[in-house]
Amino acid sequence: MQAQGEIHGWAAVGIGLGFLFLTIAIFVVLGIATNRGARRAAVLLEEAAGGMSVPLVAAFTGWKGVPWIALAQSSLAPRLILHERDFQYQVIRLKRRPYADLSAVDLRTTLGTVNIVLEFRNEPLTFAGNTASREIAAKALALLAAKGCPLTPRARALLPAEGAADGRA
Repeated sequence: MQAQGEIHGWAAVGIGLGFLFLTIAIFVVLGIATNRGARRAAVLLEEAAGGMSVPLVAAFTGWKGVPWIALAQSSLAPRLILHERDFQYQVIRLKRRPYADLSAVDLRTTLGTVNIVLEFRNEPLTFAGNTASREIAAKALALLAAKGCPLTPRARALLPAEGAADGRA
């Protein structure tokens, strides 16, 4: 008799854990859907200092030629700000560099990520900023192209039609 009671007890635990798992899964799916909608609605924001801030969900420092391995990453304060003569970017520390330091601007995408990859002259490191939105990445790439930055064919393929390079919605 006691064995049958244990079976009922374990069944109740299993059902409870099943409901807990289902509840967590629903919240995760709703969170992802809500977050994607917010990212799609995002536009490039004009900074007080005159630059255009590219909204990022994460930023990475990596090696040239090895795009999917990161040396450092940040989802707390990722930053890419495009100014008139230079740009600022942040993974761990905020850095400022002229556009002439860029040897290439690339675009890398996978499921849920749209990364703008900045490769620097005479330096083995790259900066990758995940916009999580093709629309935002296209606007940022158009601004970088207007600044004279060398875009790879993959990045150039995402550029919007002529006249949309001002970065505004």
